[in-house]
Amino acid sequence: SINREKLNADTLLHELATRTSLRSAVFSNYVRLLEIRTTEPAFHPLGGQAVLELHPAVFALERTNPAGDRRVIALHNVSGDTVTVTLPDSGQRRDLIGGQAVSGSAQLAPYQVMWLRG
Repeated sequence: SINREKLNADTLLHELATRTSLRSAVFSNYVRLLEIRTTEPAFHPLGGQAVLELHPAVFALERTNPAGDRRVIALHNVSGDTVTVTLPDSGQRRDLIGGQAVSGSAQLAPYQVMWLRG
């Protein structure tokens, strides 16, 4: 119970319904990430996963679907600095979260996450 806010249900529902509220923004973006994860075969719970050592400030995982024909590289910048990561191959990829195309290397803003499919 320490550091846990006690929420009023009516207030919470009002904040979630108000598009400009912080709670609404966090919730809607969280739902969007869940939707991306559930539609991407590389995030299948029985798929493969490998940790990649690409940069000291980046937690990187390669996820593959059970058949091994779909691949996502998940990059998580865990620092307050902008970092550039050289990707394992030079193929064209698309960030599932932001939509931008990435090839060869990826630049991540502080605490940014990218899910690169390619």
